[in-house]
Amino acid sequence: MHQDQHLPETTAADLEAQLPVRPTSSHSRRAFLGRLGAVTAASAAMGLTGPALDGKPAAARAAGFSGATSFARRRAQAFNLRVAAARFQKDQFSFSHPDNGDEALYADRNYFASYSKGLPHNDLGEVDPQAYRALLKAIRSGRFEDFEAIPLGGTRKLDNPAATYSFELEGQDAWGLTLPPVPTFASAEFAAEVVENYWAALVRDVPYAAYDSDPLIAAACEDLSRFSDFRGPKDNGRVTPATFARTGLPGELSGPLVSQLLLYDIPAIGPRAPVTQKGLFQVAGAEFLTTYAEWLNVQRGNSGSGKSSSDTEARYLYNGRAQGDYQRGATSVQFVGDVGRILWDLGSEALDPANPYLNSRTQDPAATFGEADLLGLIALVANLAGKATLFQKWIVHRRPRSEAAGGRVHNQLIGAANYPFNSELFDSSVFEQVFSRYGTYLLPTPQPSGAGLEPSYPPTSVIVTAGAATLMKAFFDEAYVLPDPVVPSADGRSLEPYQGSEALTIGGELNKMVGNDAYARLWRTGHYRSCSVAAIQLGEAIALNVLKGRKALYGEPFAGFTLTRFDGTTVTI
Repeated sequence: MHQDQHLPETTAADLEAQLPVRPTSSHSRRAFLGRLGAVTAASAAMGLTGPALDGKPAAARAAGFSGATSFARRRAQAFNLRVAAARFQKDQFSFSHPDNGDEALYADRNYFASYSKGLPHNDLGEVDPQAYRALLKAIRSGRFEDFEAIPLGGTRKLDNPAATYSFELEGQDAWGLTLPPVPTFASAEFAAEVVENYWAALVRDVPYAAYDSDPLIAAACEDLSRFSDFRGPKDNGRVTPATFARTGLPGELSGPLVSQLLLYDIPAIGPRAPVTQKGLFQVAGAEFLTTYAEWLNVQRGNSGSGKSSSDTEARYLYNGRAQGDYQRGATSVQFVGDVGRILWDLGSEALDPANPYLNSRTQDPAATFGEADLLGLIALVANLAGKATLFQKWIVHRRPRSEAAGGRVHNQLIGAANYPFNSELFDSSVFEQVFSRYGTYLLPTPQPSGAGLEPSYPPTSVIVTAGAATLMKAFFDEAYVLPDPVVPSADGRSLEPYQGSEALTIGGELNKMVGNDAYARLWRTGHYRSCSVAAIQLGEAIALNVLKGRKALYGEPFAGFTLTRFDGTTVTI
């Protein structure tokens, strides 16, 4: 396990002669892409239990104020911390970023298994290969003029691929974090994910309260259970209404499908009254890109001609459509910040027992170990997530959106094309059900223009939510039982008392909140299950890295953050 650098004390005079730390050529961006696979993943070697970054406990650095000498000491300590943090992050930088090989495998077939929305396409919805190679040239060079030379197929612009070349001064650089490759186009896992997305489209208007009795939910569970590599949670080897639309994180399967943290009122601020988490969600039955001409027009980078409208009555998160619409309407930072405030409003008994201010006679937490500290860290993680996800999306994986897979399914089933889908895919009954409703085999989407113009893997929102949940596990007592649990009514107009016997804890409901956001990506028809699973891993890695750095900066006597990771293991930072 990596151990942090132990730096000697630096005097004020020494600082004048010191030069900034500069990256060596072996760690340059240009050399990076040629060295994929050179080291192991950063998230597996973060050294989360090592000493403070300068080799001294934080309390030992807080020597107190004693005039001009204190300023010199403080300047030296601040410099040492910054250099040590930079060295620590440099040593954790991962050069291993494998893709799934589909781009190279199908290069002579118009890159049909790679992301290409917004570029020129033929009538099968396959990208013009010259346009795709122009995209690759820009991604590999990083030159702004090369990005400007990418041919577009319509009026919409790509979502900021050039931002992958920007830097951050806090946390791990976006290029130093790694994810596993996505499932290959021909795999059984991808076949299961495609079918799951189709079922999600068909059942998104079914109320959660009706899952135990709804025939469409039963059909979806039966169909998904037969796949050899479906990665969702199961009960005795079967997908059930109680495991459907969940990711299977620890505690997530306990109690209602929707996290209490997405149902409780948001606390008041000053004279403002508490705010309910109701929303004016999209009307039932609103589905788009179900005609081939519309689908092809959108793949080429044009806006869809359909219009989405909202319900006239505010509702809680009572079905998949509302869940997806909620995660679309609230920015990631906004809604996880609101969750942090909900937890903070529970009082000091809900705080992590290691918080040094729990037993303080004279002080309350604020800028450190307080609400402001937590919300600031959430904002930092969100900013780091934005850069990390763009790197994974554009530089490494370039996974197409799920609507593109719908086009491949449609063209194969009408005999217009032949793609190497896994043989399990077309044993599903879901495609005929979609055809009977819409007259095509395309994947219906609640978004008039489909998903955004960036690749699918991984979704930014889930990275932010998982990172924020990791931070909240560090600040709060995961075992604390949430009071007065509720469930949405069948129509979403009200909340009803939860009648189950399971204790709903902060840790479990934070995991459930992450699972809700992860599955919202399927409700919105923009991603796949594996996209969200990877995003959860990346968000946690970013947050743990941030906590490692923050722990080294506190001046209070503090034993460290202890929290449960999404794989169920415990870590102390």
